[in-house]
Amino acid sequence: MDTEHQVLWAIALIGFAAGFAARRARFCTYGALEDYVMARNTVRLRSWVFAIVVAIVGVQLLWWTDAAAIGESFYLDARFNPVGLFIGGLMFGIGMAMVGNCAFGMLIRLGGGDLRALFVFMVMGLAAIASAQTKKSAMIIKSLANRPMIW
Repeated sequence: MDTEHQVLWAIALIGFAAGFAARRARFCTYGALEDYVMARNTVRLRSWVFAIVVAIVGVQLLWWTDAAAIGESFYLDARFNPVGLFIGGLMFGIGMAMVGNCAFGMLIRLGGGDLRALFVFMVMGLAAIASAQTKKSAMIIKSLANRPMIW
């Protein structure tokens, strides 16, 4: 087995383990906030904060060791649009409240076979493409707009 396949299998194994752990722990941003607001239970909120801290430390380690080209990420773009951030955050929050979980919780439900999660996944993917503001996302949107409708 070549190195590329080994990396793909390692990623799949890590993804399976993370998904299994998230499913067992009911890891969800919406659920963590809901538990805190409704019952003042901080267990899931603390695990969510811990995950954020691990992600921040992990990215910093990757950057310091030059293991990843963090500076080339489109997330570090200098453009700042407060109106877009507000509207996007509001839409995300309303969608999260309507579906009853966050994006990660939706992935967990999708892995469990929930068909509503499949629809939410597709809409979330299209919204992410539309909001990315990159040349590639503009090409994807243009190609989708030029396709014939099926209904």
